[in-house]
Amino acid sequence: MTSKTPKANGKAETSKALKADLIELITADHGLNKKAASDAVEAVTSSLAKLLSSGRAITLSNLGTFKVVETAARTGVNPSSKEKISIPAGKKVSFKISAGLKSSL
Repeated sequence: MTSKTPKANGKAETSKALKADLIELITADHGLNKKAASDAVEAVTSSLAKLLSSGRAITLSNLGTFKVVETAARTGVNPSSKEKISIPAGKKVSFKISAGLKSSL
């Protein structure tokens, strides 16, 4: 599960929650067995991916909105050789947090 641990600079560092952590939480909080919880998580994640792949935005109340956005071509730097490289235009998934979730953090 996620937790905050203090770093040397005094700021808290948040650890990641994995898919297995989400399945465990659903199992504990909603009385589902591990297989049913795993199937539910898999169904939701694959459905989200299908909707995003088709270009649709997804709004989940009290969570936020996921949408696909275009990224412009840009110049980057290869960290190992310090050589400038051209990064082509592409797409990425953007997430905007809902006001309800933001206020609860």
